[in-house]
Amino acid sequence: MSALWRDGIVVVTGGIGVGKTHLVQWEVREICNELGLMVYPWHPGSGSDLKAKFNEFVSIELPRMPRPIVLLPDADLGPDDLPDALSASGAQVVIVSRDPGRWRHRAAVVEVGAFARAESIAFLTRHQASLTPQDAAQVAEHLSDLPLALAQAVSHIRSDDTAESFLRRLRSQARVVFGTGGTDWYQSTLAVEIRRAMDSLPATGPPSPFDVLGALALMDGGPYPLSALGRGLRRSSWRSAGTWLPTDRQVPPHRLTMAFRALGQHGLARVGADEVQLDWLTAQVVRCLLESSERCSAGLLAESMLLGTVSAGRGLAEWEDWPSWELSARPLMSIDPEHVTSLQGRYALLAAVHYTLEQGRADEARGRLLQLKSVWHRAGDTSREGLARTCDLLARAGLELGYVKDAREHAETAFRESRSVHGIGHPDTIASALTWAMAAERVDWLPELKALADGVPDHRLALRIDSAMARFELRSSHGPRPVAALQRIVQEQIDILGEEHPDTLSSRHLLACAYAESGQANAAVDEFARVLRGRISTLGIGHPRTEETRAALRCPRESLPPQTTD
Repeated sequence: MSALWRDGIVVVTGGIGVGKTHLVQWEVREICNELGLMVYPWHPGSGSDLKAKFNEFVSIELPRMPRPIVLLPDADLGPDDLPDALSASGAQVVIVSRDPGRWRHRAAVVEVGAFARAESIAFLTRHQASLTPQDAAQVAEHLSDLPLALAQAVSHIRSDDTAESFLRRLRSQARVVFGTGGTDWYQSTLAVEIRRAMDSLPATGPPSPFDVLGALALMDGGPYPLSALGRGLRRSSWRSAGTWLPTDRQVPPHRLTMAFRALGQHGLARVGADEVQLDWLTAQVVRCLLESSERCSAGLLAESMLLGTVSAGRGLAEWEDWPSWELSARPLMSIDPEHVTSLQGRYALLAAVHYTLEQGRADEARGRLLQLKSVWHRAGDTSREGLARTCDLLARAGLELGYVKDAREHAETAFRESRSVHGIGHPDTIASALTWAMAAERVDWLPELKALADGVPDHRLALRIDSAMARFELRSSHGPRPVAALQRIVQEQIDILGEEHPDTLSSRHLLACAYAESGQANAAVDEFARVLRGRISTLGIGHPRTEETRAALRCPRESLPPQTTD
């Protein structure tokens, strides 16, 4: 209000759904009424002849009012639309605009933001008393604290809802919640506001900002890693998986940058130095707004964009490429496998799942693998290698989660498919057989697998089998502890893989257990401490294997060998 007294014309601006119209139409009017001021909210209605309507309003209606405050809450105006007669009349004007830059030379610009989190929590709990403050905070975070989104969502929250149940329903029913009629105080809807912003995007490209927005929405908003785009992060031999696509589907980085800039300028995306991201809420609404043809186009583009950020491969996230998977696994895991149409795209998705499994998120990995398995089945005979890798990872995830029977079945399928495609001596077949042996507790298979692995030039697989044999031996209730064997395995893995490779750390954890079981408590403590530091650095402080080592370090004499596979 102070800006209104000082400048005469105030432009209220802000992002989509922050309540600009509500502020002007109701709250400013209420303040003016309390001060005894005349308020005139002007709504030009539909039609394109805005300037003629404005001139008629200024020349006929405005002279009848003694110095009113004119509120223009829903007219899409620019500075050139305001007649000189309006300024000469002495009226004060409050306007809503999404483009404050056009007004800065002529009016005071007041920016309206989203609710503070405490305001959002108070709003939600006031309208739905069954929500706890913690659940309300979680809902508010996903709804970006937008007043319009909160107002539309609150009527759909049930008395028995938790934050998780409501957000799960909201994800599948975004069109119902945000695409219906407006609220009592806001006649528009969030879907209408976002669609209006989408339609105002410039028609540049390809790819156009509209298509990029749809692609990001299918990735659940990203974040899409700009820093990984088109280049390797660790190895000079790194090659983008996007080069496997036809030339017309490879996306030039500079064109993506232009599209991201347009999305940021229209308030639809947050663009940083290293990544671009949609808010969770925006991603859900955009997904529900896409027509079937738009969704198909966005799916193809999302696949092309993501393949440009990851290394070419056959479905495994190699240790050397973990830095790029750290950036790209999340958006790849978010996209529906139905939108991934190329063979290399499916391998990239499989590698993202492998990385997710290595990061300890076995449940998330298993859910995506089950979806991907059905995609491989429908793809036909050309996908049998991918199906074998999928089943092998499903077996590993099942072992992590304790689904032993399920793990055995998937491991057997992986072995049989891989043997059919590659033959018995191929590394993939041997690796699948190793997973099957671990799931079926068949230690008697390991010597034969070791003999096969010794014939493979890459010694990493043979070392994994050696480590598995030591694991079984350590779990037995009789016989000497395999300290010497594990010392040799660890040293060879350090030489070949490095000290912080997950396989090296797993063998070192077994070595620490062997020390503890053989009564060498001090050596066990020292080794567990080294493994803990390595696992925190490599896997993170909350990873299940990190927690396993931390628990063992507290009481090494009572520590038991781990029951899961690596």
